[in-house]
Amino acid sequence: MSAKPFPGTSRQKTTRRTRPKEKTAEQLLDELAEIRQRIASLEDADRDRNGKVKASKKSKKQAVAQYSSTPIASYTWQKVGEDFVLVDFNDTAVEITDGQIVSLVGKTAKELNGHEPAVLEDLSQCFAKRSSIKRELDCRFNNIGEDRYLAINSSFVLPNLVLVQIEDITERRQAEEAILRAKKEWERALDSVPELVAIIDDQHRIVRVNKSMADCLELSPSECVGLNCYNAVHGMDSPPPSCPHVQSLKDNSSHTAEFDEDRLGGQFEITTSPLTGPDGCVIGCMHIARKCGTRKDSNEGIVRLSRELATLDAIAEVASQSFDIDEILNNALEKVSEVMGVRVGGVYLLDKDTKNLNVKVVTGVNDDTYKVISPIKIGKGVSGRVVQSGESMFIESLPDSVDLIGKRALRMVIDEQLKAAMCIPLKARGRVLGVMYVMTDNDRTLTQQERTFLVRVSRQISSAIDASEMNNEISKVKAADELERLRMAFLASISHEIRTPLASIKGFASTLLQTDVQWDAETQKDFIRHIDEESDRLMRIVNDVLDVSRISCGAMRLEKTMALFDDVLEDVRNKLRILTKNHHLKLQKPAVSPLVMMDGLRIGQVITNLVENAASYSLVGSEITLAGEVREDKLIVSVTDKGSGIAKEYQEKVFDRFFRLEESAKRRKEGSGLGLAICKGIIEGHGGEIWVESKHGKGSKFIFTLPIVDDSEL
Repeated sequence: MSAKPFPGTSRQKTTRRTRPKEKTAEQLLDELAEIRQRIASLEDADRDRNGKVKASKKSKKQAVAQYSSTPIASYTWQKVGEDFVLVDFNDTAVEITDGQIVSLVGKTAKELNGHEPAVLEDLSQCFAKRSSIKRELDCRFNNIGEDRYLAINSSFVLPNLVLVQIEDITERRQAEEAILRAKKEWERALDSVPELVAIIDDQHRIVRVNKSMADCLELSPSECVGLNCYNAVHGMDSPPPSCPHVQSLKDNSSHTAEFDEDRLGGQFEITTSPLTGPDGCVIGCMHIARKCGTRKDSNEGIVRLSRELATLDAIAEVASQSFDIDEILNNALEKVSEVMGVRVGGVYLLDKDTKNLNVKVVTGVNDDTYKVISPIKIGKGVSGRVVQSGESMFIESLPDSVDLIGKRALRMVIDEQLKAAMCIPLKARGRVLGVMYVMTDNDRTLTQQERTFLVRVSRQISSAIDASEMNNEISKVKAADELERLRMAFLASISHEIRTPLASIKGFASTLLQTDVQWDAETQKDFIRHIDEESDRLMRIVNDVLDVSRISCGAMRLEKTMALFDDVLEDVRNKLRILTKNHHLKLQKPAVSPLVMMDGLRIGQVITNLVENAASYSLVGSEITLAGEVREDKLIVSVTDKGSGIAKEYQEKVFDRFFRLEESAKRRKEGSGLGLAICKGIIEGHGGEIWVESKHGKGSKFIFTLPIVDDSEL
């Protein structure tokens, strides 16, 4: 009998599960390969994502490092409401503000730059337009009492920042102004000439004309520029036959030809003088046209005028390319002597401290002759009176002007048979810099035109001297700033070097004095040994500082005696062995040990310093060579390593006080960093020389020389 379900219940239908169909081994392997491929894809995507994150972080670090180390002062402003707040700055900004910028973080642009509305406007415009703005400002710095030119570059940076970079361009602007003054003086001289003057390039295009030439063509000078000369002057489509310009371009010589030109107002004689570029090639000609028959000897006058203008141009070119005052003055006097045919000339410069005139450049007479009448006091003699009055002086007969020139100068006038003289003050920016003078001999005098030419030359020279002095002052300021920077870096370094051994000495001594610990004899001896070593290290640093101080003030005493070079090497052999315990020291002594008048201890100190320096900056296990050789009357000693070498721009600086190669900071050993400066002082005190030969990445070779004692001196 079948069972019945209870009331309210029903019989549930049972289902039978079917077993999945078994897969073949081949199918399983395919699925496994697909899974592995998916895993590899996921891993590649993860590596790519991590690489991008690292690259982003690296790029950010590089940007931060570049921002911090850029030599241009940089400031970061953040937009806050209607104003901007200073939020960051770089190291250069700290340096040029003497650290004051640190206290200004958080202040607004209106608070800091309210007196310069242009700066506030640039910040707002830069942020609003999401762009960059450049501006140059003439600013007054009350703390130094000077006006400086600044280049300000403002750039928008996402999301709400403006980067402002400020660069001092005073030196560049002053040089540009000096060149512009020289150019304007040249142009004034050109426009004052009554003859028709034009500068034409090698393609027959007009580059410059004076006022007289422009007036003849019934054009303004600027309208003449770029015109073909043969079309504008001759009304032709090509150069006329026997064109002197074409001939000068071919043979680099002056040529003269006559043309009857209605456009110029009649018959003219044109002289061309070639102009050359820096490579010596002809780049054009200066043309001077003069109406025929207006003056006797017109040919000579035109040629002379052409040469005078070419001389002014040559002086201006040298002055614009060099700040070397000797080169500028010698070139100017050489050109004046050549164009005027005078033998004697010179320049006196005014000494700001003594208020005396001292000879700077002399031509035509022996230097010893001028030493007799130099220096010259202001108000005395011709030159002194010219400086005092600020006006030129022309003397037609020197032998008859003893009251002006004085008895000492009269002797020179008689001996050199001098006749006339022109003395002109050299002035710039309202002050007298010195005087320039020219003297003729025999019966030669100076015409009015020649005196006018000399005044023009003096203006060119004055501008060049002024530019050179400004450049020297700027260089001195930069050198002083650099020395101060190196001094501060040295003080920071030496403080660290002193604190390190001092801390060790203090630590070991305090440990030994502890009453609650009993140290065994071996430990106490080890502590005392460390104290002794650190004391020696501290003593070396102190001695280095004292040695540099003595060298700087010329107080280093050298106990020189006759000594053999081999004996000095023997005295320092143990020190060298200790210094090169991790290197291979190769010793090359001269065949015959030379006898040298020297302080053996100090020369040993030089050798030790150079070997220690080589060991500090070369890899462990590398070779260091100490060599000595006799060459003529000198002992030449060298220390060669196979380290990283020294870049060319640093090779002269490594012997300077306070200078250390920052690029080697990671491998730099302890010490004062004054070793090479001490070596230089000692070697120069012995009458020798010291220098370094090095290629970056290929090691260095430090070399010094000492004079050998001759047998005849014994």
